[in-house]
Amino acid sequence: MPLGILPIYVQFEDNGGNSPSVQDLVSYANQYNIQDAPVMGDSNYQFWSHFEVDNYVPTVALVKYDGTIMVKDDIDQVNAQLANAAPPYGGP
Repeated sequence: MPLGILPIYVQFEDNGGNSPSVQDLVSYANQYNIQDAPVMGDSNYQFWSHFEVDNYVPTVALVKYDGTIMVKDDIDQVNAQLANAAPPYGGP
């Protein structure tokens, strides 16, 4: 992962509105070719509720490794923080 970033993918329900099973999480990881990041279930909204602001999905947050929440539910701010942390990409 670049910049020491670890995305965490969270599913809080399956396509039928039920709690996601382990197989649902595995299928999601396979569908989106997620190989080196966790995909977790959160059917009780315990994880998600700490980062959600507007009650719409997707929810995105930027959290430091020490648990400090830098940005909650604001993709523009997440992108700005990442752009400031990363050197400009000059291509291959």
